[in-house]
Amino acid sequence: MCGDVELWVTPCTYVGEDFPEGPTPETAGLRENVLYRVLDVAHDTQRDSETYIVVVNEEGELWSISNRHVRVEDATNHEGSSRRVFRNIHEEQGWLSYDS
Repeated sequence: MCGDVELWVTPCTYVGEDFPEGPTPETAGLRENVLYRVLDVAHDTQRDSETYIVVVNEEGELWSISNRHVRVEDATNHEGSSRRVFRNIHEEQGWLSYDS
């Protein structure tokens, strides 16, 4: 959970010249079309620093991977009522949900 927002992401390996350090989704055992709950976000306050998210794979292992390797699929605000602040269009495609 990030503040009062619960984030769910899907892996999407970053492609580009400035490839981020650390593990890729494949190395972390994250599968395509599976939603993973973000447990924590770690970042430096410097403007050009990398941000990492912490997720649990289906083997129960904690992994810290670059935010450039994931796409947010769902973000729910938990202030008062549980109202949704973001929902990706893939919701209708019957994707698997891990740790729901």
